[in-house]
Order: sequence, then structure tokens, then C-alpha cells
Amino acid sequence: MSTPTAQLSHVTPTHVNFDSEFHEFMNVRKNEITAILTKKENELSEKVDKYRADFEHEHKLAEEARQNTRKCLEILDGFSQFELGRFLLKNRGLDGFWTSYVVQHPYQKKSGLSEWEDWILNRSILSRATQERFVHFQNFIKSHLENNSRVASIPSGLMDDFLCLNLKDYLNLELYAVDIDKNSLELAEERFRKLNLDHQFFPVCANAWKFNKVNYFDMIVSNGLTIYEHNDDKVEELFRKFYTMLKPGGQIITSTLLPYYEWNATEDEIDLETMVTKLIIKANFVFEGFGEGRGVKRVFELLMRAGFNDLKYVNDSKNVFPTIRAIKC
Repeated sequence: MSTPTAQLSHVTPTHVNFDSEFHEFMNVRKNEITAILTKKENELSEKVDKYRADFEHEHKLAEEARQNTRKCLEILDGFSQFELGRFLLKNRGLDGFWTSYVVQHPYQKKSGLSEWEDWILNRSILSRATQERFVHFQNFIKSHLENNSRVASIPSGLMDDFLCLNLKDYLNLELYAVDIDKNSLELAEERFRKLNLDHQFFPVCANAWKFNKVNYFDMIVSNGLTIYEHNDDKVEELFRKFYTMLKPGGQIITSTLLPYYEWNATEDEIDLETMVTKLIIKANFVFEGFGEGRGVKRVFELLMRAGFNDLKYVNDSKNVFPTIRAIKC
């Protein structure tokens, strides 16, 4: 008997394109890797750019610091070459004599000035504003000064606001000079004596906040005092004291220093003024936020709270040092 033979059918295998799928897989991986590498490269490039920018910024700051140092040394050396500069270096500010020296310069036109003395007297923003303020004070005083007037200048300095007027045109004037600087009072008295006007001069060495009179003066002139006082309450206290000292109908002529960012000046002018003021005078209050709210509007508010009315003001060309007048009604 023969053994049956198994019949095997032919099966055709399914064709799989391994090469195509592999290439597709590799392309996907390649794109993913490329994206990752590109991202890393961009991140690295950003970091390099940041490091470069930081380095360039630090280099710029260092160079500016070196330039500022050179400029500061130039200023210090320049100020040491003339008497006014040496006084500022030593005292960090002006007394009555040197304030008069600056104020009177436009009428005397000194020659042979060094570079930095010329800057102080002819180009400094603060000096020029002070010189213009002097003119505005003169105009207000001349418009309202009368015979038989009793007037106080607080602080008085050398009494330039009055001595530059023709005081002989007025009868029976009493001019009170109130200042804590005895030297200024002595120099002012000497000037009155030379003009044979010492009978009109009454010096008082006193702190403005502690000087007391009631219904006594027809006019009070007060320049520069409040710019050194940051506290509005103290300024209002001073204005109330002035109000008490004035007769009804009497008036105050005063001033205020506006914030430097309100000045009509170029950036370079303000930068130089900032550097000199901080370096020589140490008057950082001018440039470090002082004056916020102490503009004319704020001074008007303080004067009105003290009782004053009929307020007026006139500004200088640089919008730095406005002159203000108020009346006790």
C-alpha cells in the first residue's frame, strides 16, 4: 500500500518595502535631530549675543566712568584756579558776598576770566537763572516800594535787592536785614555806610524761623531760603510767620527752584550742571527728586494755606527760578 503524499500549496509571501519605511523613519529622526540642533544652536547664539551685549554695555559704562572721572578732575583742577572756585570747593556753597558777586556780574562784566569762572558767571543754568531772578525781584520791589515803608530781607545777604535801587528817592525807609551770617550783615552795613544810608539799615542776626514780629512790615523779600527745606510743612510754617509779620496789604516777594527736568535747557547743559553741582556744591537735592510738587503751583498752595492771596509769578528764560509775589489781605 502506498503512503499518500501531502499536497503542499504554494503561498506567495506578502512584499514589505523595508528600505522605504527605514528611509522614512530615518528622515523623521533626521528632522527631529535637526530641529533639536537648530534650537540648541539658536539658544547658544542668543546666549552669545547676550554675553556680547552685556560686555559691550559694561565696556560702555566703564568708558563713561573714565570720561566722567577725567571731567571731574578737570573741573576740580579748574575750580582751584580762581578765588570763587576755591571758596566753593571749601564751603560747598555761596555766602552773601559770593552770591552778590554772581548776581552783579552782568553789570560789571569782568574780563580775564578762567574757563570755569566764565562758565559759572556766564553759562551756568543756575547762575543765569539767579541773575534773571535778581532783575525780577528788582522790578517787583520798585513797583511797590513807597515812602515810609518798613521792609525786611530774609535772608538778606548783602542787600543787593535794595542797594541797587536809588534809595535816596525814598523817604523814611526802614530796611531790616535778617540773616544768620554775621559776615554778610557786616558787609551789608558797610555798603550802606558808604552810601550814607546807614540810618535806613537795621541788621538782625537770626534764624528766619525764629524771627518774630507782628503786623510790622510792608514788604518781605525772601530769596532762596525755601529751596534748602524739603519739608512742605516747614515751608508753610515759614510762610505763616511771614504772614504774621506783614501788615494788612503787605506783600511777600519770594522764589522757588523748579525740578531740573522742567528746565528749558539741553541735555548736555543739564548733564554738566548736574556734574558740577554734585561734585562741587554737593547740592544733590537739586537733581535727585527734589522739587517734585514744589513748582509754582505747590508754592501757591502753601502760600494760600498760610493766608496769602492775589498771587502772581514771573519766570526766567530757562524756567528754573520763578519769582512769586503774594499779598496779605
